[in-house]
Amino acid sequence: METEILEISSDSNETTIESSVPELKTECSKLPSKRDDDLDYLFNKYLGDRKRKHDDTTETNLFACDSNTKPSDGLNSHNPLKNKLECVSSDDDDSAQCSNNKKIASTDTMTTMTKFSIYDSTETDDLSVKYNKTTTKEKQKLEKEAQRLEKLRLKELKKEEDKRNKALKDALANHYRNMKPENCIKFVKVEIDTSLTTERFFQRIVKELQDNGISYATISHEIPSIVTWKTQLNSHILDSNAQLIDASNGFEINEVLLVIKWNDFLVHVHDETFISFIENIYTILVGKRVTLCIYGLGNYYQYQKRKKNREFKGDITNTAPKSYKDDRIYGKAPTVSRRTVEYILTEVQLMFSISHKMVETEQEIASFIFQITKSIAQAPYKKEKLEKFSQCKWFLSEDNRNCIKVDKNGNGLPRLWKQVICTFPLASLETAEAIAAVYPTPSSLFEAYKLLNNAEGEKLLQDIPIRRAAGPITTMRKIGPELSRKIYNSFNSLDPNKSL
Repeated sequence: METEILEISSDSNETTIESSVPELKTECSKLPSKRDDDLDYLFNKYLGDRKRKHDDTTETNLFACDSNTKPSDGLNSHNPLKNKLECVSSDDDDSAQCSNNKKIASTDTMTTMTKFSIYDSTETDDLSVKYNKTTTKEKQKLEKEAQRLEKLRLKELKKEEDKRNKALKDALANHYRNMKPENCIKFVKVEIDTSLTTERFFQRIVKELQDNGISYATISHEIPSIVTWKTQLNSHILDSNAQLIDASNGFEINEVLLVIKWNDFLVHVHDETFISFIENIYTILVGKRVTLCIYGLGNYYQYQKRKKNREFKGDITNTAPKSYKDDRIYGKAPTVSRRTVEYILTEVQLMFSISHKMVETEQEIASFIFQITKSIAQAPYKKEKLEKFSQCKWFLSEDNRNCIKVDKNGNGLPRLWKQVICTFPLASLETAEAIAAVYPTPSSLFEAYKLLNNAEGEKLLQDIPIRRAAGPITTMRKIGPELSRKIYNSFNSLDPNKSL
């Protein structure tokens, strides 16, 4: 049995098919070269499920064909070479068809790849757009969150500022309320030296302070027998964080009251040491304003006067003077004239600006300390009020006893109208009450004047009766033409230089 061997060789450049039959070798070698992938298709066509051997540089497949295979046709069985050529030709046609199919497949593959590439590009663009949208949304979300946090921060800052402003406003309102005359005296503390606690007037001083709601304390001062004051008004400060802090520690007042008894005073004056005594005090109390309170000196001079009268009476009657009770109190004191005392007090006032007050009883010294305490308590309020009105050239105030205070409800207006009428010459309180009974307001008097001419207006008030007192036997008189004319000219004259 003759076996025909077809040797097919392929590399990267060409494909060669050779046959072991010499007659067919040339024709087989003339088969068109195919690509490696087309040749794969050709091998499968020839061999079916037979395995193929590979080499990196050259691939060789051996196909065994039985030359004695029975032909299917009687004509072809007598010419085996023809059958083999037809086989080879058939293989060639199949190879060409395979190549065309492969090209179509390759074209379809390229089309599919192009479609995938387009799809991938479109999908990438969609992903990019989606990513950009997501990024934009994230940015917007972050911006909104930042804005929300900023609003919360500003809200907290405003809340803290409002709280601080409210605390400051309340502190100022409380401060101004405590400064008013009816409340300020409660925030002043009197500090009395312990040396004064043994005196008889100490209990009277304590009672006077307690009756007026003033706190006090007994402390040991550097100088004996003095009285000092300390305020206890609430004060506030702002710290570095702009927080309001209560700093109500109180502070001392520059006022000092020096209480000196009559016998100690007379000893200093008699020995001529009073000036040096005051100088030592001013050396210790630097920057303080001292007020001198001399207790019991008037009783001493009354004793001197009584003693002198008794001696004069004894000289006349030629009798020995009797011993009295006040001799044991004032008899041993040095004799100093009133003129000498006035001279030394005047000298001290000129040299050290020290004012003095002489008190004789326990109630007088207690009342004097209370008056100084009240003045110290009201000093800040009056000072602030003075600074407020000092910016105006002319103003009205209720500081004077003749001024009338009118509240927001109109209470005090009738009394103010009467007070205005009393400013006219010859107008007393009874006259003002008589006019106010007929014309209770200035506007009512103006309306009556508008209905009259000048001659009638000057006589409008002259016949109004005035009751001098209450009771059946009281006399009555009229306002008279002179006062009526003055009031009319005052309210209706357009000449500022006209004399009433």
